Amino acid sequence: MKNFIPLLLISVSFLMSACGSGEANKIVDEFHQKLDAKEYDYICDNMLSEDALEATSREEWMGMFTTLDSWGKLKKRKKQSGFSSKTNNGIKR
Repeated sequence: MKNFIPLLLISVSFLMSACGSGEANKIVDEFHQKLDAKEYDYICDNMLSEDALEATSREEWMGMFTTLDSWGKLKKRKKQSGFSSKTNNGIKR
């Protein structure tokens, strides 16, 4: 079960990298809307790639969604987009 969260994040990241940022944001918004509405069948049928379903069975995905649901309602979701190339290596100029 602990492997599901990283797999979910990888799946969402893949969706974002496969599309332009505008399209990716629409997909992410739709995913979270379906997740909030507990439409897990829709997510499995329409939003997961074949690779995701081959790596993790539908039953395991549904179990992961049930586990997420048991944690309670999400209180805050922060939308982030874009990339940052800023680094901090501790050296001051």
